Amino acid sequence: MKKLIILRGCPGSGKSTFADFIFDTIGNGMSCCKYSADDFFIDKKTGKYKFDSNLLHKAHSQCRQYVKTSMELDYDNNLIIVDNTNTTKKEIQPYLDLAKAHDYEVTILTVGSYDTLSVNKYIKRNIHGVPPDKVRDMAHRIKENL
Repeated sequence: MKKLIILRGCPGSGKSTFADFIFDTIGNGMSCCKYSADDFFIDKKTGKYKFDSNLLHKAHSQCRQYVKTSMELDYDNNLIIVDNTNTTKKEIQPYLDLAKAHDYEVTILTVGSYDTLSVNKYIKRNIHGVPPDKVRDMAHRIKENL
């Protein structure tokens, strides 16, 4: 089984926690990888997260490359988890294209709910310092693309 799980949701919605859960439970006995554009912003020396919006395109490009490289290894029993906001079809499409090219079954999971109370909770929980207006914009795009 070759499986790609694409998680989508606002910062603070629990995507990374859910990705860890999937990795730790379903991933047992499989070749399992999880990738996030956020990994690009973790300083390799200090382990601290340092976001730079000017490098966001590079971060997503690296994430896609890691997914592609994992798929090219062509393991029969492979699970790949992508943990990004993935707010629109345009953001998800490159992963769908890779999955199709490498014969991966795809599951897209939206983490969280997108009512006002939930989004306000995500704003408070978000550990990457994403401004509230940006979180609300992401929530709106996710809600439009459910």
